[in-house]
Amino acid sequence: MWFSDPTNVTDVSGHMVGKFKTTPSDLSDSPISFAVGGDLAGQNYCKRADIGYPIFTVIKELNPDFFVANGDMIYADSICTKKGPENVSGWENVLGNFPSILNSSVNWENSSQLYDVYSKHWEYNKSDKHYQNLYKNIPVYSQADDHEVADDYSGNSSFYETSSANRSGFPNLIEEGLSAFFNFSPIEKNVDEPHRIYRSFDIGKNLDLFLLDAHQYRTQGTLPETRENIKTLLGEDQFNWLKASLRDSNAIWKVILTDVPVTIPNCFNADEDGCDNWATDNNTTATFTQERASLMKFLDDNNIQNVIFVVTDTHYPANVLINQDFNSDGDTLKIYEFISGPLNAGTFEPDPIDKTINAEYLYNETGMFNFGYYKVEKQDDGKVHFMSEIHTSDSLVRDKSKMDLVPE
Repeated sequence: MWFSDPTNVTDVSGHMVGKFKTTPSDLSDSPISFAVGGDLAGQNYCKRADIGYPIFTVIKELNPDFFVANGDMIYADSICTKKGPENVSGWENVLGNFPSILNSSVNWENSSQLYDVYSKHWEYNKSDKHYQNLYKNIPVYSQADDHEVADDYSGNSSFYETSSANRSGFPNLIEEGLSAFFNFSPIEKNVDEPHRIYRSFDIGKNLDLFLLDAHQYRTQGTLPETRENIKTLLGEDQFNWLKASLRDSNAIWKVILTDVPVTIPNCFNADEDGCDNWATDNNTTATFTQERASLMKFLDDNNIQNVIFVVTDTHYPANVLINQDFNSDGDTLKIYEFISGPLNAGTFEPDPIDKTINAEYLYNETGMFNFGYYKVEKQDDGKVHFMSEIHTSDSLVRDKSKMDLVPE
């Protein structure tokens, strides 16, 4: 593969060789393995001058069937200083040649400047040799979270709630941020909706993937949630698509890859931008819990079993079990949420779980760069199991993270 300048056909780049693997047929029950990661270069934990991003080589060496870049694969609203993160000795970044997209020097009315800033963030991360080697050898599914545009952004807001309601041009950030995301991500564009990220894939007969977008269509975050005002992260079209796709799925395991958690609240700045996911800490009305309740009831009403949410964003790994009777028919529905990350960003302490849904931590810890590694495979009992574990950037498996699920 090589590139040429269409205006100067004699100007041709050096070539690059890669490989890819096609997905198994709908009838295949061959074993499937995949890795999921997110959160890269946040909190000034950027590309180290001595080793870069070695976690991508750890992922490649596992040789998964595919990798899911779950979101926050750049932090456009941050910078990368040479010194590196505060209070960390021996860490020196490759200096980032870009400002934060929120910096006052960036003119939000200037689309060309915005796109240039976003592109420089992507170029910085993607120039890493470990990153490139993974993408040359392993198929990748890409998602976007918020930092591909700006922290906790809402696509249905005319202004950026966190920084300044008086600064014009915020819709341009969404347009140029998503344009850069698509131009730097291996995604086939939807003809009718060029910035559509949500989509699904059948991976053999035993696994269906549903990739979501919880920012582009979400309701303005600071609005209170009431009976009359049911807020949404997904938007009506995506929400209806997800329900229909789950109902029609014939796969044993249905994996929903969402860019924000279901059970762990992020409502720290609720007054400024609301809660950033479906969970609540019970201290604000700026939530999205009714949409979550509607989805859970739909799953229970239709007896859709073996649903697993796979997510990053929390900056610590965790396994969560939800076990609740959502439609009050006497039968509980069991759902798991598996969380990993960060790939290479600041690590946070585990948050209290949402107490309004019958969820519990089965595992959590912090203080390491990590990713999730998952397998779908038939075992000696004749059943197709779903197996989950956390791997760290130094190639260790966290034993307490291991789970082996048998289908309901």
